[in-house]
Amino acid sequence: MSTTYEPYTHPSAGTFGGGGENDLHEEDSLQYEPEDREDSGAGTDEQEPADQNQGDSAGAKAPSRPGRKRSGPDRGLIRRVAKKVVELQEADEQDVQLLASLLGSSSEDVTELTLAVMTSSRGDTAALADVKEVAEANEAERAVQALTMGKQRMKALWGVLAALGAVNATMPASDAKAALALAGATIDDAVIARLDRVGELAKRGW
Repeated sequence: MSTTYEPYTHPSAGTFGGGGENDLHEEDSLQYEPEDREDSGAGTDEQEPADQNQGDSAGAKAPSRPGRKRSGPDRGLIRRVAKKVVELQEADEQDVQLLASLLGSSSEDVTELTLAVMTSSRGDTAALADVKEVAEANEAERAVQALTMGKQRMKALWGVLAALGAVNATMPASDAKAALALAGATIDDAVIARLDRVGELAKRGW
């Protein structure tokens, strides 16, 4: 028994109701346009005011700065310096010598000493107060005060009393011996008065 097969034929494009081959070509040829055409031009509308502002700022002139006024000389400072020069010129020679020693000035010239006074600090004349403090104590208390001051303050105190002639020029190397020598120094009213005069000369006047 023989079986015969008929050739299979592919159904045409219109068999499934799709409208034929021409309909397929029409769907393939469809072109899609952007959905939001208005959005693409939105950026240009927002940039126009910015461009206009840039044009305005470019044409505007930068505000001019007022010129700085030059400050004149400090009349108060000049007056204080001139007054100090007169004070030093009229001061006692020994007072000027003690002042120069306190301020570490190598010269007793009025100009140099005026400069030293006007640029000094309170610490430069602290030894004057230390001498007054020691003068108010008895001999036993003076030794204790001198030892508690420390080496640097004791040395400055000794320098003032040596300039006044109350102690020897050379300070002992031993702190204990130096403290005993300071305790026995003669510090009378004349010495205190001189310390007050030198203290006034050391003031800068402000």
